[in-house]
Amino acid sequence: MSKFFVCSFYYLALFSTLSFAIKCYDGEKGETLECKNGWCSATLYEDGRTYHGCDTLGVCAAIGKSGERCDKMGIGSSCCCDSDLCNKFQAHLCYAGDSSGNEKVLCEQSSCTSITRANGQVVRSCDTENRCPSGPNPPFRDDHCDEHTEENSIYCCCHGTLCNGHEIPKKDMFYCHAGGEKNSAPSECAQGWCTKSVLPSGNVASRACDTNYVCPKIGNKCITVNKGTADESKLCCCDSENCNS
Repeated sequence: MSKFFVCSFYYLALFSTLSFAIKCYDGEKGETLECKNGWCSATLYEDGRTYHGCDTLGVCAAIGKSGERCDKMGIGSSCCCDSDLCNKFQAHLCYAGDSSGNEKVLCEQSSCTSITRANGQVVRSCDTENRCPSGPNPPFRDDHCDEHTEENSIYCCCHGTLCNGHEIPKKDMFYCHAGGEKNSAPSECAQGWCTKSVLPSGNVASRACDTNYVCPKIGNKCITVNKGTADESKLCCCDSENCNS
């Protein structure tokens, strides 16, 4: 009888350990990962790059689930979800608006367009009208627009992330401290958030820009990550220049 209870306890413990593991999509390798902490994460960067994988930073348990799946996430944001392959999504970005703006949009279509009117006005968008050639091998390259004249305009199609224009440099730059030292040299950041990682001893492990785009979900505060483990620390976010001193 005692052997039965010992075996039952062993299998119950084993099951409870394994039950937290889920399958997550690894975008870099195009493979499936087993994530033992039960969380998948995804990030869609401003430049169209994506990250898919396990929540290696331990942030998801602290901030909670973003949704059932990550397919509707916004540009420059991160997503947490807790079901098999919930972090798998396809991202295609295009510039949108006229030549005076920097707006980037997430498109359902695989092509971007750029239309130059007779008066010189340039309008960029997703191919929402499906006017671009389609098929597995469209007759244009990924890195530039192939032009043709249509309705007294130059109509341009391309297939690739942000292929329909160039970002106009922003006038105001945002800076955050970078490194472990309190008065470390400021680093130019595009995210609009600074981070600081604080060890249980109170020492600061790192200061940086929010390159993982987790701060919009955390806000101007500190949260505990990897709680109860040897890697426990506080992740602090703030949104004013050089605020992570």
